[in-house]
Amino acid sequence: MPGPYPDEFRQRALRMLSEARPDHKTDHAAIKHVAAKLGVNPETLRLWKKRLDVDEGR
Repeated sequence: MPGPYPDEFRQRALRMLSEARPDHKTDHAAIKHVAAKLGVNPETLRLWKKRLDVDEGR
């Protein structure tokens, strides 16, 4: 079930996370950074990333 965020926003957040990851020591640090920039809960962004990984077979 989709949440309160549009798909375009989720896709943008995941792109930002992918771009930010090399600048941080851990996935958690990158997630916290991007989530703060976008004003979303870090756990929300983590779940979006987890779903993307599953969908892409990672």
